[in-house]
Formats: sequence, C-alpha cells, structure tokens
Amino acid sequence: MVKKLKKIFEKIFKKKFSEKNFKKLKIDDIKGWDSMTNLDLIFAIEKEFNFKFKTKDLENANSISFYLKYLKGKK
Repeated sequence: MVKKLKKIFEKIFKKKFSEKNFKKLKIDDIKGWDSMTNLDLIFAIEKEFNFKFKTKDLENANSISFYLKYLKGKK
C-alpha cells in the first residue's frame, strides 16, 4: 500500500521521495501541494485503490499518514 501511494505522489509531483521519510511528509513539506493538487491526489488514490472518499473525511487530508490510515481502514 505504501509503495502504491508513493508512486501516486511521485507521479503527481514529478519527483522522487525517500522511502525513509515518505510516511512523515505533510502538506507543508512538499512544494506545490495545494488544494488543487490535493484533488488530483484524491482522484488518483480513489482510482488506484478502487473506492471513493467520503467528503467529510477529507477535512484532514493534509499528510501521507492521513492517507495511509484511511486506506488501512478500507481494507
């Protein structure tokens, strides 16, 4: 799951992320991660993992850990 999520982030941000620090990254740590890019992430994650986020759950979609916790809850 982490590797798939990392690939999505790398594709959208067009840069490589260290596996060591990837899980700790937050919205302020990645240049270009804004509300529009967050929508791109959400759509890409929904497509890759074949589900839809609930709108109310996206209020805190500002870190890798949020996405990982959310995805773990979907398994």
